[in-house]
Amino acid sequence: QSSMGSLPELMGWIVSLIVAVFGALAIGSEFSSGMIRATFVAMPARSRVLLAKAIVVAVTTFLLVEAALVVTLLGSAAIVGDRPIAGQTPLDDGDVVLVVAMGLTSVMFALIGLSLAAFTRSALASVVALALIWYIAPLLAVRAPAPWNQLVSSLLPGALAGQLAGTDNVNSVFAAVLSPVEALAILLLYCIGPLVLARFVIVRTDL
Repeated sequence: QSSMGSLPELMGWIVSLIVAVFGALAIGSEFSSGMIRATFVAMPARSRVLLAKAIVVAVTTFLLVEAALVVTLLGSAAIVGDRPIAGQTPLDDGDVVLVVAMGLTSVMFALIGLSLAAFTRSALASVVALALIWYIAPLLAVRAPAPWNQLVSSLLPGALAGQLAGTDNVNSVFAAVLSPVEALAILLLYCIGPLVLARFVIVRTDL
């Protein structure tokens, strides 16, 4: 039997980092250039500025990621055809719930990036932090003592899409011990928690 890694899964994994960087640059670039001062002069309500950026980043990210996943799915289907290929996942079978879940988790990554940049006021620092969350954290989680490794791995941002869709993270480095409802709660926490902290810092810090 032929074997090939899941192209849509790989695309989703890479895009999650790209959109996280996009989220960081959405405000980090303004801090770096000093344009954020002009933004806050034009719109003194800093909370509204952050909320507006979060909405734009979230909507743009979801649409772009869903489009990228659909294109990749069609390309992968054309390559594989009706041949049985090892290494494929429910995403390769067109699992609509998983496609939507990956879009939602990509939005989460983008909002984490935006929040980190607002918190650190540095696009570079936020990108470094994102790389640690995206790549290093999963490697450390699998090396944690059992049974904590399964729980920690399941709570990581990259583990949530499969648990939201109930696919148990097939062929993934991530564990899956959360129910879809629990995974959704963690996703919302990742989206809202960092934004609340970023809002607190932006409102109370002089620029």
